[in-house]
Amino acid sequence: MHVGDCMPVSMPAPFIRSYLWGPLIGDATMPGYDPAAHWLTVQATGAGSFQVTGTVENLAQAFDSATATVRVVQGDFANPGGVMAEWGTATAVLLPSGRALVVGEDRTAGLFDPPTGTWRPAAPLLAEHGGGHTETLLGDGTVLVAGGHGDSGASAASERYDPAADQWTAEGDLVQERTGHTATLLTDGKVLLVGGADGHGEVLARPECFDPGTGRWTALVPASVTPPAARRQHTATLLADGKVLIAGGCDQEGGGLASAELFDPASNAWSPTASLNAARGLHSATLLPRDGSVLVAGGYDGSDQLASAERYDPVTASWTLAASLATARSSHGAALLGGGKVLIMGGESGLAVLGSSELYDPGAGPGKGDSWSLQGPLLLPRTEPAATALADGGVLVGGGRNLTGSMGCPERFDPGSRTWGSASGGHARARSCHTATLLNDGTVLVAGGSADTLASATAQRFDPVAMSWSDAGNPMASPRTHHTASLLADGTVLTAGGTDSAGIPQATADTYDPVSNLWSPAGTMADARAMHGATLLANGGVLVTGGLGAGSWGPQSSAERFDGSAWTAVQPLSTARFAHTATALGDGTVLVAGGLDSDFLPLASVERYDPQADGWISPTEPLQTPRASHTATLLGNGKLLVVGGFSNGTALGCAEIYDPATGAWAAAANLKTPRCGHTATLLGNGKVLVTGGNDLRTQLASAELYDPAADAWIDAGLLDSPRTSHTATLLQDGATVAVFGGDQLQANLEFWK
Repeated sequence: MHVGDCMPVSMPAPFIRSYLWGPLIGDATMPGYDPAAHWLTVQATGAGSFQVTGTVENLAQAFDSATATVRVVQGDFANPGGVMAEWGTATAVLLPSGRALVVGEDRTAGLFDPPTGTWRPAAPLLAEHGGGHTETLLGDGTVLVAGGHGDSGASAASERYDPAADQWTAEGDLVQERTGHTATLLTDGKVLLVGGADGHGEVLARPECFDPGTGRWTALVPASVTPPAARRQHTATLLADGKVLIAGGCDQEGGGLASAELFDPASNAWSPTASLNAARGLHSATLLPRDGSVLVAGGYDGSDQLASAERYDPVTASWTLAASLATARSSHGAALLGGGKVLIMGGESGLAVLGSSELYDPGAGPGKGDSWSLQGPLLLPRTEPAATALADGGVLVGGGRNLTGSMGCPERFDPGSRTWGSASGGHARARSCHTATLLNDGTVLVAGGSADTLASATAQRFDPVAMSWSDAGNPMASPRTHHTASLLADGTVLTAGGTDSAGIPQATADTYDPVSNLWSPAGTMADARAMHGATLLANGGVLVTGGLGAGSWGPQSSAERFDGSAWTAVQPLSTARFAHTATALGDGTVLVAGGLDSDFLPLASVERYDPQADGWISPTEPLQTPRASHTATLLGNGKLLVVGGFSNGTALGCAEIYDPATGAWAAAANLKTPRCGHTATLLGNGKVLVTGGNDLRTQLASAELYDPAADAWIDAGLLDSPRTSHTATLLQDGATVAVFGGDQLQANLEFWK
């Protein structure tokens, strides 16, 4: 639920305890309980609150009527899924509509439409399943997500997605919390969960079953004498006769298992079957339609990745070695193509994350013409990818991990060309210390920044309507990071200065024309500079101040103006500085505040530039607290809010307000969390959103909202990813802020609204 929602919503109440937050009111005991007769209703009662009424089960297993009042923290972040989401260890299923539903970590989900190659966000999940969850397409076209893990350990949560309503509904909790399990849709429509590990790392042997009709999980007590084995990182494959083949996996000590067993839903019995030729976990298993056999490929035996493959014949209940992979791998993706061939991609081998892909041709059987052939490499190497065969014969891959963390950047395999291409016409490139500029057409230009430890000359445009990324023309003339970007009166964007890949400040500048989608050189500044200030003036020019210079790698006092075609030096600052702020005030003057001096100490000094006089006017009262890497935001009342930063080795939580009419500073309410390297965005309602940053020890995921009328900060939700050196861009609706990138080289985008 979000601020402004007014639904009212009805939900079945068997597991109402999962829905209720806040104090319960009412204690009238009901003598009996019929799940079909009692419903939970949710009604908005005002801005930022709603009331929940229904039936709850107390600890004595009696049923009480209850009401809960829920108050929502104003604003929240949502990762919109699609090409900009870092899904991490994700799962994917193909829906009856032909769309693919990808479910990642941190409640993110996205829908991919193969004919148009576009993404749109799916509703966020109700619970955080983390990695290790399962995703199963049910017989009615809904999707069940179960288990997984997060910061608090293994999860017992399950929920169900309705594609027609774009809505998740909580189902009953699993009998046993688990992660790294398998989920198999049986022929009767129920879902079998096998193995995995609990929140204490214990490998599980207790299977359970989900009934979509009741929404309940029940423990599966085998009718056979032989119980199922404890295992995780195994595979479960539904055979043509309705039985389920459980193969391999890892035991409690992490060693690979060679054992295999069959589950017969008709008799509720488990029975051992022939063991694999090689013990393995983290492998893939694919049912081959030609003969009903199962191809098991790669995996990890407890010490090494495997290149071997083998096939299980349900008729003879035996395993036969198949042709070996070209590359040993585990934690890879696998997808069955339309012609009965199997595509394997990514994974890991030793300490390497793989980008290669291979195609298996079953031939006439193992040793009878079966073979592997190399296909085009993935655009980005990844392990633990989510792979889904599409109706058009292609394969969609999303999520996964590389050596630096979670990935998004989905890709699509074309069986005709045997190559991988970007899904949805491009993906966001990971970057930090970049710039993000809202263009007049509502798209956002993201330019430069650090990428793979190097300064980048690339730029991209994000379209919030189509939820897509595209390349922004030719690269800039110079790679740059720690630069500035200014939207000019004619709709073009000026980027200036910054450091190159060697960390040397640059004097070059470029302009980007959104109409022609081209970058052009914009002359050369008199001085190279980085971490400087750039301020759009009332006459359409841009004032550039201070920054680190190229000579002694120290701050400089020089300033210059760009008039659209040339750079002109202006009177220098009285104090050399960098990592300062430079803000245009309501009267057209520019206020430069704080920063670091030549001794790399925070400054309290303030200077004010008058474009009409082309010079710096009388000294202004200094900041109450010396600071650098802070933010300065011009409020709707014409005053200037300065927030955070650092001083004397400490991140600051204090804020202060400058009144241009009096030239004086006054203390404002303190932040809830001290921070520097954050962003501050003025919203359409006059409030200021502060996101991320760091406290000089760790990156922050928290956000706060400042209300000038009340001089107060309130919590504004948590970012999906802690970040600093990122950007926050207010979109054209005046209420949505797009937060992108940051350390450590993130490519994900999330919205605050």
